[in-house]
Amino acid sequence: MDFIKPINDVVLYIETNITQEIDYEEIGKLFGRSISETQHVFAFVVGTTIGDYIRKRKLSKAYLDVLSTDEKIIDIAAKYQYDSHSAFSRAFVQHFLVSPMEVRRDKMVLKLYEPFRFNQDNNIYRRQVLDGTVRIVEIPNCKMVMSEPGMFGDGKLEAFDDWFSRFPEPTFPKDFLTYDPKKQGFVWFYIYDEEMNVPDSFKVIDFKGGLYLVSSGIDGEDDIIPKTAMTDFLAQSKELIYDDSRLQLGNVTTPKSAQEILGYSLMDYYMPIKKVNQ
Repeated sequence: MDFIKPINDVVLYIETNITQEIDYEEIGKLFGRSISETQHVFAFVVGTTIGDYIRKRKLSKAYLDVLSTDEKIIDIAAKYQYDSHSAFSRAFVQHFLVSPMEVRRDKMVLKLYEPFRFNQDNNIYRRQVLDGTVRIVEIPNCKMVMSEPGMFGDGKLEAFDDWFSRFPEPTFPKDFLTYDPKKQGFVWFYIYDEEMNVPDSFKVIDFKGGLYLVSSGIDGEDDIIPKTAMTDFLAQSKELIYDDSRLQLGNVTTPKSAQEILGYSLMDYYMPIKKVNQ
């Protein structure tokens, strides 16, 4: 399936109906998939959920009305489907950090959330994804289900993949893959909850969390771009260092429905870090 046209059709539908109640069933029809699958693909490609995209576009359009017209604020609020002046003002302040009245009074020029425009060249899109961006996340101490150590092809990792793939696809991935030199193999983790039926061949462990640098790459391809980006980030930091007491992790962030469309998957690489002198 070519996902460029469906994404553009959804964006056009939202823009055309920005002052109306957006029909999610219609969005699913335009995309040609269930609304759940559409949500996953849209969030991956656009970088935000459909609901959040609609909210930001409504507020950006409302901002232009506040700035350039004499319409009453309460009428602008109603125009963009807000139930009250106060609800609109709260949402406006949360997004722009100033009130509608301040914008109108001081003629403030603010940064808008522009309509999404998909680049027609998939290769350009891939290069934009692999830009070496580094972010910091924290995984809390938690319980995880752990696979048997193994190598791909020996059946152990495949058994673990088959087990957790039966669960409903989460909004965010819950599985993390690592290579453990002490066990001389890959180990797969999955965030545990008490309702799980865990096979005897897997273990439930206490997972030591902490801070991680994270950067993205294409799964199955060279990881030099994300790992170089994280190494360079640490080299320039005066407050953070590599934490060799924990293992590096990886997880695939692209939903399966989007993998089929794109022909590749994004892998997030996690490098454990800690504060200097910690």
